[in-house]
Amino acid sequence: MVVYADKILIGYGTLEHIDPTHKNCEIGIVMGNPHYWNQGLGAMVVTHLTTLALTVYHLHRLYAVMQGGNIASMRCFEKVGFHHEGRLRDARYVNGTFIDLHYYAVLAQEWTS
Repeated sequence: MVVYADKILIGYGTLEHIDPTHKNCEIGIVMGNPHYWNQGLGAMVVTHLTTLALTVYHLHRLYAVMQGGNIASMRCFEKVGFHHEGRLRDARYVNGTFIDLHYYAVLAQEWTS
């Protein structure tokens, strides 16, 4: 899903690794244009994709993985109802340093769009 504002491409959202057997997938968003940050657009994209995944694809669980310093993404997913499930310490090596990964998820029965 691509996100436009004022006819400008400002970001996108994805549903990846869709697993029909276990009825789950990974959800992600990228809002690349800082001018449009903190306006609720990320929450709108996550809400739309989550509703799509649960109602059209009939999935049971959606999860998001984000880097430890990405506070804006953590707040975005929490705002729409995802729960912090855990942290993988020093899970990735980026630019010469180890970083944590955080997992957020929502189950179908928890979701209210």
